[in-house]
Amino acid sequence: MKNSTASNRKTGRMIAKNLIILVVLVFVAILAMWAWFTDKSSATADDLSVSCKFPDGIQIAIVPHSNKDSEQIVPGNDDYKEGTITLTGDTHKFIKDLALTEITSDGVNFVKPMLSQKNGVAEPDTSVDWETATPNERYLSFDLYIRSKGTPTVYLNKGSKFSTVSDVLVGESAGNKSTDTNISRDAIVGAARFSVYEDITNEGVTTSTRRILWIPRPDLYFSSLGGASLTENVSKENFDGETYKHTYWTPEKVKTVMDDKNVTTSEAVTNSDGKTEYVLNKKTEITSLTTPQNFGSEKYYVSKVVCNMWIEGEDAEARLALVKGKFTIDLDLTIK
Repeated sequence: MKNSTASNRKTGRMIAKNLIILVVLVFVAILAMWAWFTDKSSATADDLSVSCKFPDGIQIAIVPHSNKDSEQIVPGNDDYKEGTITLTGDTHKFIKDLALTEITSDGVNFVKPMLSQKNGVAEPDTSVDWETATPNERYLSFDLYIRSKGTPTVYLNKGSKFSTVSDVLVGESAGNKSTDTNISRDAIVGAARFSVYEDITNEGVTTSTRRILWIPRPDLYFSSLGGASLTENVSKENFDGETYKHTYWTPEKVKTVMDDKNVTTSEAVTNSDGKTEYVLNKKTEITSLTTPQNFGSEKYYVSKVVCNMWIEGEDAEARLALVKGKFTIDLDLTIK
């Protein structure tokens, strides 16, 4: 962790107390606008809407994820919906109260390290206790329950993408320009992470199995060498360079670089108008509906996965200069 965005850490890099505006379309697409704001006292999300769409024959329920078993919500028969579900910040507190702070994760375990100042730079203090990050306070986390009369497999489709709102990220014409540098704040998308994991129980032992850890925009790299600057298109080859690797801190306070085979990144494609976009580089299975469950007189096959969205504090783009950056998320989930 290099720096923090707390008000007394002017050289900080990690995002502190930010506000999210989120719009989600599940199964057909997940679309989100994230707006980042530093707030010294509080952070709440207003005018928030989540719309969920899914194919015929599939029903879903979305509930907030909790680190505590006693607080886990299990949806009942009436909670499963077909067609479209719309959630708002007024009716779903777990979204409304979302306020991000410095987070690091392997996609399953979410940690908030305690920071200390060393030569004007905030670094993790391994001599003190660290916090387990609270879902839907410090990062977005929800349980996605899926049921069907059949047994389809659910995939995150190739072509899913995170896109900046500003078309230009560097130079005088950059949109949403940072006051500290001549680049767009929207480059914060380079620090975004998305993961899905599934809890698997075998002989009474439950293991959280990660299905995907995705670096959506590895093409962006924020460098402070020779003055703050943004390098775009770092490499078009997967895992060629540090920007294609996922670095995080474990709960045991060990800084770790995740093995390449456990990380999914994106690839460059050119769309019809000649614009280059970075999209998910491979179709990835996230769950299969194989567990039968009775709901009254009806039998369904059910599965649950945990979906997480966060800003990785160990990424070069998680820094103060990029606070208030915005990006959209398009996650295409399909069944087979």
